[in-house]
Amino acid sequence: MPAPPDHIARARAPLRVDFAGDGTDVPLFAAEHGGAGVAVALSLSAHVEARLGGRTIRLRGEDPDDRVTLDSPAALTYDGRLDRSKAALNMLPVTGGIELITWVDAPPGSGLGRRGALATALLAVLYECRREPYAAADLAELAFQLEAVELKRLAGRQDPWIATLGGLRAFEFTGDAVRE
Repeated sequence: MPAPPDHIARARAPLRVDFAGDGTDVPLFAAEHGGAGVAVALSLSAHVEARLGGRTIRLRGEDPDDRVTLDSPAALTYDGRLDRSKAALNMLPVTGGIELITWVDAPPGSGLGRRGALATALLAVLYECRREPYAAADLAELAFQLEAVELKRLAGRQDPWIATLGGLRAFEFTGDAVRE
């Protein structure tokens, strides 16, 4: 029987409905034209549970085939299998073994900001595991950086910002700046 985890942390971030401005939050567009968006957070969420302990990095997604076990942080390579979890661990590493379990209340392709919400929840749970405080704006920007810089994917800022702040929000985007 495996030993119980040393610490369990949980985080969730809401999915969103975008009412206006989809795509204007992408930096290339926002830098040249400016952007704006209006979104509302939903009760549907992205969820992450982190279990500290052991000696390996264990990643589990919602699909039974989404399982990765790695011996060390050096083995965190992007290969299409749970890359968002790997990127979060590369950005906010933890000491010792960890198991990250992720799931989302809506299916892929739902258009509800799954990627931004999941990146936000992953980083929030890792901040908790590291016992580090964070400001909401810093978490939202780091979640954007996870997608756009670490994973080199086309990403905007609206999804991680609404996932971090919740509620009904209007945003303005100008290059790298976000204003509510």
